[in-house]
Amino acid sequence: MIEDPNKLTERPFDDVHTLLDAFKRSVRSSPNSEFLGTRNSKVEGRPYEWKTWREVDEISTALSLGK
Repeated sequence: MIEDPNKLTERPFDDVHTLLDAFKRSVRSSPNSEFLGTRNSKVEGRPYEWKTWREVDEISTALSLGK
């Protein structure tokens, strides 16, 4: 049975209580997958430069520590 797409899910997973939990879960499950990309029109054939989940986690952790 297909769930109602308009129904709000309280928590997608039992271990996810906050947005940070959801982010960290994604880092653990797909650390090397492309996550955030920036457009670079100067590079032919690959107009986006991607950061992985792990790289974004490392950047956000450094920012939170004031590094």
